[in-house]
Amino acid sequence: SELCESLPPVISENLQLAKEMEMKIEENQIYLRMLDSAYKNLYGAYGELKSIHFLGCPIVSAVACVLAKVTGKMVTIQKDNVSPDGMTIEVWYHVIEGET
Repeated sequence: SELCESLPPVISENLQLAKEMEMKIEENQIYLRMLDSAYKNLYGAYGELKSIHFLGCPIVSAVACVLAKVTGKMVTIQKDNVSPDGMTIEVWYHVIEGET
């Protein structure tokens, strides 16, 4: 829960990689919402990158790595959703219970 409070300001204010970011934890699932990400164009229709939905953009992927490090468990990107205008990116991570 500390990560959900401290990471969004680092991404949005300190590094200015997104205009706004929010994270929420629900059991073994973490929800991330970013507004106006520096990498929003990677999700655009002209790019047609299929791997972006499995690996995420650099921010989404880095958050998955941080979550894995903090929890000591494997983390997967369960699904993502991009608004039609590309300004809002939502990602659901899944923390896999058990040994890593």
